[in-house]
Amino acid sequence: MHNDEEKNSHKSFNPMSNSQSSFGPIALVAISVLTVLIFLWGEIVADPQIDVYQFDAGPIEQFAIGQIITLDEMNFYIIGMEDGRIRAIDGRNEKSGCNVIYDIQDTRGVSKNPLSIPGVFLDHCSDSVWALTGDAISGANYPLRTPQVTYKRDEEGILHVWVEVITILNR
Repeated sequence: MHNDEEKNSHKSFNPMSNSQSSFGPIALVAISVLTVLIFLWGEIVADPQIDVYQFDAGPIEQFAIGQIITLDEMNFYIIGMEDGRIRAIDGRNEKSGCNVIYDIQDTRGVSKNPLSIPGVFLDHCSDSVWALTGDAISGANYPLRTPQVTYKRDEEGILHVWVEVITILNR
């Protein structure tokens, strides 16, 4: 009987007994579930405000490979790519909040620009530089926004370039 008492006494002093060790994993699971619920609450309930608009950039005949069209009133640049596509470049750097400036003389973008022409986009707030395609050259590791470009005919049958801009406002 002396051995049974020793076994029972060891059980009562065991810090990892069943009644004490089950609280730790349950607490961990509860905290994990709570964290996931808080994350989902922020993603689902905090409905983002999404602004979508389109604008007519003009007849397709005005765009040529390597040519930059500046749309100052929209803060966009439109460029003809070497493969015949047209790309729209958002003139606002979302990360810094500043507008980029097109510098036609800067040669840092020559290796990435259509037809190897000079010119880059500069952001003086972040000292970042992008090629005319929107690809980062220096100071940034992300491209400038390039919204979707589509083509629609007007009433006279002339093909126009349309740019669709999607902006998430409260993120």
